[in-house]
Amino acid sequence: ATASREAVDARGAVVDAKSALEEALREASRDAAREVAAKTRAAAAAKVATETRLLADEATTETVAAAAAVRRALASMTRTRAEHEEVRVKQAAKKASADAET
Repeated sequence: ATASREAVDARGAVVDAKSALEEALREASRDAAREVAAKTRAAAAAKVATETRLLADEATTETVAAAAAVRRALASMTRTRAEHEEVRVKQAAKKASADAET
């Protein structure tokens, strides 16, 4: 009876050990899945951050180019305005000269 009782106890210990091992494996699997998900989220966040930096760099480049274009346009307008003013002054001088002769 004692040997039978020991066999039953041993079988129960084996079942308990098997259950504990299965639970440990399930927990390890869940931990690994959580770790993979966290690494995936971190990689996606890093990708978004890199894309955002690239877009900001591109926008900065475009802004600098647009500012340069505006400066060129203003310089051109200033030259044109100065040329028009020069023509106007010459015409006024010619008119004044003609008026003085008459």
